[in-house]
Amino acid sequence: MSGNAGWIVGRGRISAISLVCLFVLASMVPLLGSTTEVSADPAARHIYTFSDGSTSPIALASPGSPARNIMVTLPNGAEVLDAEVTLSGASSTGWNQVISQNRADWAEGTSNGVDPRADDLALGMASPDTDFDGYGLDSMTTTSVSSAWSDNSSFTIRQPHSSNATESRFSQQRSVSAATAGTYAGASFTYRDWIVSSDLRASNINSMLRLLHANNGTQVQGASMNNGLISLDLSGCSLPSLPFTWSGYGIRDWAISDDERAFGLLTTYYSSTSSQYHRIVEFDIRYPTTWTCLAVHDPSSNNHGDYSGISYDRTRDVVWVNHNLLNRVVAYHAEDGTFERNATLYYNYFSTSGTPRGMVVNGSYVYFRSYASWQQDRLEAYAITGTLGSTLTKQQGTTSISANGYGLYYNGQRLVTQDYYAWSTSPMYREYGSGWAYEITPMPGTSSWVSLPMDVGETILSANMEVSWSATAAGDRVDYWVSADNGTHWEQVTNNQTTHFTHTGEVLRWKLQLVGSTAVAWWSQVQYSTAYESSGDWSSELVQTGTEIGRIRATWLSDEPAGTSVEVHVSADNGTNWLTVQNNVEVQFDNSTFDGSGNRLKYRTLMTTTDSTVTPVIQNLVINYEEGWPASVRLDIGNDGDMEYTHVGVLTDPLVASNQAMVSALNTHAVQNGDGGTDIIFAIHAGSAGRVMLSNLDITYRYMSRVIEATMEGGTIVPDGDHRNLIVRAASGDVATSLLRLDVDLLSTQGSTPRLTWESGNVCSISNDPSGLVSFDAANCSSQEVGGVTSIRLPIMPNWAWDDESGVEVRVDLED
Repeated sequence: MSGNAGWIVGRGRISAISLVCLFVLASMVPLLGSTTEVSADPAARHIYTFSDGSTSPIALASPGSPARNIMVTLPNGAEVLDAEVTLSGASSTGWNQVISQNRADWAEGTSNGVDPRADDLALGMASPDTDFDGYGLDSMTTTSVSSAWSDNSSFTIRQPHSSNATESRFSQQRSVSAATAGTYAGASFTYRDWIVSSDLRASNINSMLRLLHANNGTQVQGASMNNGLISLDLSGCSLPSLPFTWSGYGIRDWAISDDERAFGLLTTYYSSTSSQYHRIVEFDIRYPTTWTCLAVHDPSSNNHGDYSGISYDRTRDVVWVNHNLLNRVVAYHAEDGTFERNATLYYNYFSTSGTPRGMVVNGSYVYFRSYASWQQDRLEAYAITGTLGSTLTKQQGTTSISANGYGLYYNGQRLVTQDYYAWSTSPMYREYGSGWAYEITPMPGTSSWVSLPMDVGETILSANMEVSWSATAAGDRVDYWVSADNGTHWEQVTNNQTTHFTHTGEVLRWKLQLVGSTAVAWWSQVQYSTAYESSGDWSSELVQTGTEIGRIRATWLSDEPAGTSVEVHVSADNGTNWLTVQNNVEVQFDNSTFDGSGNRLKYRTLMTTTDSTVTPVIQNLVINYEEGWPASVRLDIGNDGDMEYTHVGVLTDPLVASNQAMVSALNTHAVQNGDGGTDIIFAIHAGSAGRVMLSNLDITYRYMSRVIEATMEGGTIVPDGDHRNLIVRAASGDVATSLLRLDVDLLSTQGSTPRLTWESGNVCSISNDPSGLVSFDAANCSSQEVGGVTSIRLPIMPNWAWDDESGVEVRVDLED
């Protein structure tokens, strides 16, 4: 075996020749504690610790920023035979958690066959029935136990009132500016404590309707009220498109029924009464800021033609439409999405005014807001005095309105109308006396309302009651209860929260209690069921984590009666792959057992029952997870950009890295000669940020024959007649028996390269010195071995032929 090394000679100079001390250019880090040498087995040398003396250093790696803080000190002259190290991932953030434990949490997820409308998650209702009560004309109660008042003017349940009032027909009672309704305003109506106002030239139908404050006509603000805009769910409804670029959507008149439905006379071109630009749109208006389109009607068939007014008749429970070309008001029955004309219930009229722009039909009277001139409208009254199909009788007394406008609506107390444009002032919202008496002055205290019993005929297992009420005074409220056993036991209702009855029965009832004079109940809906779904699932929303998820531990509290089951699944890749977990058992996403690592957490539960009368219930579900786990971890030995080991996926459980590429890289970066050792960086790269611990390091190596150092006795040689020793320290390798030969070349720049040769037994000679640069005292060369290191002394002296020179290099070749 042979080797060579070069050193720089010189740092000072005396007289002619300066031959500098020769040093190995390598780290002098001591190897105590990091190297175990076993004399019985020369190949069994091992490195178990890292350069800092630790056995388990940690690297924090992130994409584009590898960690370079971990190094291994390899003794100079070592030849690596085998290498292995254990890589373990660790979270950089610690444990986090998401909790699902109440109705708000369950509502955020996606449900299929389960009911999220309670604090406890359960299977959903199988084939539920629904009973809606708008507190309208047909709302029934058991009067012997009910003390509240069914108000047929506003279709609500209120406290009993102590007096009533009557205002003269068409007497102006109130007006407020409604400038926020739009430059050109359509029809308005009062809705609970607000005014619903329509634009007349809305380019987008979803910006057509607004909620205004009833006291001042300004638009309602606040995110909870959608800043006063009413969103329209038009799915399933086909509306006419705008015919011209300058046209827009608007409502010309309103009819509001007793069951939270609104019929709007929609126009796409307000300047014309032609039916091609009009439709009657039927809305569900139970939610103030979100209306749902139920149907679109066109009553112009059978030669009835254009229509310019609409009204709900609370005395007959029908919707009237004014067909202006026929001068006829016709009754329609609006049920289950249909709009059927009554062939006999209609009346004709004769008017000297222009086209009616709004209409009210109630009892024996028909009121119109009709066009009078380009800046004036007129309120007119007609009486129903004859038989069906007869002509209405014009009544004395009209009222002029000093602006044009649309719509006329009776809210159970007054007539409501809206100017659409005023030349010199803002459009006005106006209220006029109706001539009909109405109740005033609600009584303080409490009152109750109990529904009639509903005999279902089967055992009622669960019910969900959705309610709507309001109160303007502090402390006033409406409380609800529901019963499955005809009122023997009552369960208090939380709005839209499902009740799983403790006391079941076959007779469903509900009741309410009004507390305070301002409490008003607007409507209620009960959904109930006599069976549960056989299976269902609930999935959470996506939880986006900043880094890779490494570990998950799910815990949950559930009630699982006989024949029911609950499963929980988790996913780290947004539901592409799911892993079934056990309660309070930690699982890992390490790609060795599950191909679904990532940073997009979702979780779900699967629920089943074999008995439709019972359901499993989950009270809470907690997902504990550790993110900040490294992924796509790569090991770069020597920090040269070559990856000697690559792990695919998230690194969680410890894994052993050991391959020939690691051995080759260590040998590539090892230093063959010199004293001490060389630090080799173990650079850690990661595709996702996290901590990586290296442990169980075991590098097996053996020493090769090597030159440890070369020094010049005294540091300088001069032709003074004295030979000085060039001392070379070398060691034989673990598989060599001894050093056999050493060749030392003095790399002069003056025409020759003298070679000094030492052979075992201290046989020395000089060669390759034709210029006679150096004198070698071969007879006095010597060697001494101490602790496996042989020190060879080569006495030399320069001749005068060697001119002054510094920085002379020495090359040493070694054979064993």
